[in-house]
Amino acid sequence: MSDKFVFVEKWDTEALIIFLREQELKVDEGVFSILRKAKVSGQRFLMMNKDEFIEAGVAFGPAIILANEAESLKNRTNRSFSSYRTIEDVFKLYKISGDSIIDIPQFEPVTHKLKDNNSSLRFCVEDVKRKLENMGKIIDQSAEEILCITEGKPHQLKMGVLQNIMQCKALCESNRKNKKRKIDETLDYEYVYGIVSTGTEWIFLLHTTDSIYCASQKVYHIPLYENSLKDDTELRCKIKEILETIIGILEDRANVDSSPVKKKQRIEEFGKK
Repeated sequence: MSDKFVFVEKWDTEALIIFLREQELKVDEGVFSILRKAKVSGQRFLMMNKDEFIEAGVAFGPAIILANEAESLKNRTNRSFSSYRTIEDVFKLYKISGDSIIDIPQFEPVTHKLKDNNSSLRFCVEDVKRKLENMGKIIDQSAEEILCITEGKPHQLKMGVLQNIMQCKALCESNRKNKKRKIDETLDYEYVYGIVSTGTEWIFLLHTTDSIYCASQKVYHIPLYENSLKDDTELRCKIKEILETIIGILEDRANVDSSPVKKKQRIEEFGKK
C-alpha cells in the first residue's frame, strides 16, 4: 500500500465520485447516480457499511465493493494521519529543511491580468466591503502580525498547507496512474496547483511529481480594515492580485499539453522566471 495521504472526509459528493471512477471499480454509472442522489460526501462514505449502501439503493454486489473500498480508504487515511502529524514530517518527504512555509522553494505563479473595471473584480470588492460593514467595528491588525507565518495564529495556515500538500500528492499519484492506463509514456510526470486560504490569507502551492513549491510572495493578504470602507484602494489591489493568480493557474492547467514531457518543460519554465 502506498503512503498516499487521503483527506477523504474533506471531499464533497462529486470529488468522491471522481475518485471512485478512477479506481475502476466494477460498478456501473447507476451506482454513482445513487451516491449523488443520496448526497454521500467523503466523510459519510467512510462511515457506511454494506447494509447502508443497500439501504441507499445500491444492489448487493456493488454494495460489497463500495463497503470494501470505504474500509480501505479509512485504513489508509488513519495510517496517513498517524504518519504525518506535522509539517516537518511532510517536508522530510521532499528533503526540505525547516518547519515553516518560507522554507518551501519558490515559484512565480502564472497570472491573468484583469482590468480595474472588471465586473467580477468589482463584485468581489463590493461583496467584501458589504460583509466588512456588517461586521461593525473591527480591530486593526498590523501587516507584520498577519504575515508572520511561523508562530501563534498562523498555526491554522501551517496545518492547511500540510493538508493541501498531501491532497495534491494524492491527486498527482492518481492522475499518473490513470494516465498509465491510457498511454505509454517514457517520462511519467504530473503537476497540480493547491490553494490554502483562511479567507484573509492566501497561499498558492505547486506540487510536481518530485517536488513542491510555494508562490514567491508566500502569503497574499486581504486587508480587512475598517478604513477600507472609505478608501478601498489597497483592498481592491489585493483582491485583484489574488483573482489574477487564481485565474492564471486555472488557465495554465486547462491549456497545458497533456503529455508528461510538456508538463515537465512547463515546470522548468517556471524555474527560469
